[in-house]
Order: sequence, then C-alpha cells, then structure tokens
Amino acid sequence: MVDENIVERLDRIELLLTVIAKASLAPVLASELAEARMATLYAMTGDVTAKEAARKLSCSLSTVSAAWQRWETLGLVRKVGKKYERSL
Repeated sequence: MVDENIVERLDRIELLLTVIAKASLAPVLASELAEARMATLYAMTGDVTAKEAARKLSCSLSTVSAAWQRWETLGLVRKVGKKYERSL
C-alpha cells in the first residue's frame, strides 16, 4: 500500500529540485543554445537518432555527437542506453 503523504512529498521534492536545476543551468543552456542549429538539436534530443539529427540539421554526425557529449558533461542531457535525453 502506498502512503499518499509520502508520494505528495516526493512529488514536491522533485518539483523543487527541477526548479533549482533549471535556475542553475539557465546560463549554461543559454550559452550552449545561442546558435539556432544547436537550439534545434537540443529540442530534438531524445526524439531522433544522431544520424537523423545530422541529416535534418545538415551537419556532420561528429558535430551532433560532440554536442551531446559536451552537454552530458554540463548536465544538460543524459545518456539512456544508446541515446541521449534532455535532463530538464
């Protein structure tokens, strides 16, 4: 049986952590996504493969991979299996 009070508190903690993370990552995100192509790549992260992203953005596969790896280091994305997903 799940204690609803615990679930509500965990939901609140998750919300507050998300707010804190967004605030601390906002300057990094703004800097990394200043270029339109990078903003588009970030928006499609998690929905497309690296190959699809490279084709849609008319850039190299290494450009996409390098961006995702850099963003993982910065905490903007996380690797889940073989793909990347936005952290926020």
